[in-house]
Amino acid sequence: MVVPGIHHVRSRKENVSDLRDTVGATTYGHVGDNNDAGMLDHLSTSKYKNPAELSTWGADATGPDLITKGVGNFTQDDGIPLQVWDASDVTIGMPACKSGSTSGWTCGVVTADKVTESVNDNGALLDVYGFHFSAFLLSGDSGGAIVSGHYSIGVDSYGNMSSCDDAADDDAVAGGFAIVDSKYNAEAMFKHGFNLSINVGQPKFAKLAAGQISGMVDAAAGAKVTVTVDGKSYVAIVGNAGVWTVRLPKALAPGSHKVTAVASLQSKGSDFTTTGAAASRKFTL
Repeated sequence: MVVPGIHHVRSRKENVSDLRDTVGATTYGHVGDNNDAGMLDHLSTSKYKNPAELSTWGADATGPDLITKGVGNFTQDDGIPLQVWDASDVTIGMPACKSGSTSGWTCGVVTADKVTESVNDNGALLDVYGFHFSAFLLSGDSGGAIVSGHYSIGVDSYGNMSSCDDAADDDAVAGGFAIVDSKYNAEAMFKHGFNLSINVGQPKFAKLAAGQISGMVDAAAGAKVTVTVDGKSYVAIVGNAGVWTVRLPKALAPGSHKVTAVASLQSKGSDFTTTGAAASRKFTL
């Protein structure tokens, strides 16, 4: 099956624009030979203040406003942004939602992994390796992020749908190019030039006891929370629900104490560690 390509990656420096302003200039990109990705040398600081968040295009809207606008007719600024916490491998059956400038925010599940499609890119047939997912995807969505929950899994690559109705067809295809999964992916393609931008939240305290300090944080499972109590530091590992706990080796004495907590994570495929804002609290036992 030949799948229509929905974008062309340029490797020379050319400005790339979204619906309203310039995003940046391409520094390197390639489609074919199993790859399909490009990089920008910067993001416009006037608009993209936090690249670790995705537009959900009003997907959380309800009521008359949703009915009036219709799915796919929202703007990038509508809705609550989704934080990106880390990258993840792709597995069949996992939830997959995409952000795209044509069809907005649509969701489905991964239906196939580690597949190669012959993509028609401006008349040339080029092999692209990646995964299929059941979300609605149109021409112009290219390069938009694909996530599973708060985890980045790929970018919009190709599809064969021309309208929303086509998404129900048995042969409908939406393809993504993986961020870190398998042999061909953005991390392997760009190597040390690629570092996923992620969001690590500020810890919140839930329990301040003589023998235990615990709380929650908006961060990926596996992130580290450094907890400092009266000048002594301990490390907690964030669980799947964002919960972290430090059990003190020696119970705190009655009286006044100060605790500080800060979370950090080196995302999958990245050379850098992202550290969130610190939280401090004085408490009395």
